[in-house]
Amino acid sequence: MGGYLGAAAAKPLVMTGQLDKMTPRRLVETSKFWIDATAHDGMTRYADGFKSAVRVRLMHAQIRAMLLQSDNWDPAWGHPLNQWDSMGTILEFSSIMLLGLRLLGFLFTRREREAVVHQWRYIGYVMGVDERMLPTSEADSMRALYAVIATAPTPDEDSRALGQALAEVTLQFAGEGVWQQRSARLERILRIGYTRYVLGDKAGDALGLPRTAAKYFWAAQLPLRLTSELARSALPPLNRWMVKQGEKTLQAQFRRRVALTRPNVNFEPVKTLAR
Repeated sequence: MGGYLGAAAAKPLVMTGQLDKMTPRRLVETSKFWIDATAHDGMTRYADGFKSAVRVRLMHAQIRAMLLQSDNWDPAWGHPLNQWDSMGTILEFSSIMLLGLRLLGFLFTRREREAVVHQWRYIGYVMGVDERMLPTSEADSMRALYAVIATAPTPDEDSRALGQALAEVTLQFAGEGVWQQRSARLERILRIGYTRYVLGDKAGDALGLPRTAAKYFWAAQLPLRLTSELARSALPPLNRWMVKQGEKTLQAQFRRRVALTRPNVNFEPVKTLAR
């Protein structure tokens, strides 16, 4: 959600129809990339993560060329899918992800945090981001994040369209049963509350998200989460079991969503623009 607050950076998504018309499919494709890139040995040469990163790099280059040739691309927005925006995307997968999880009460050692930043530095390099721009440490990544936020253009109507499309995606993933629909509506309002909890009400309003008291849920559950995290940290067998269960749940959810959306998991080039 936070990435949409920078209006210019969000334009390629809108103009390719990737997150306002095909939101569920796009999220599954992003999940495929993330799963491949973060898997054990996933970024070794010719592994699935490495291949996915290279394919995404080529897809971005092709979209960049299409947008520059389009009469609808406004030069005032800057260069599409430029180095600065691409570096910001790497931050979304590393420092911003860690920040969001820590605000939920998850605990990470300094070594783990530095490892995440380092891993995404390499993934960013493979994806074509100039290594001089990529953070070399957690502290460096937080400075880069501040710079991205400070220089981001103000949100616009496209930001609102993208934010609302993302907020509704849980309903599109849900089954047709009454219980499934009710669960999806609950998940939707909790996710909206999470956005307002992390980004604040000003950002939530800019994204066109309804105001909800659900944002207080995330702060209220912190004591329980921290207790669980302390137990996990103190008991290695429990930690290994939780990691295994998490991976199992992730794979089951991913297979189910692939069947629903039929995504482009090979990251083939986009052939036409939405506008």
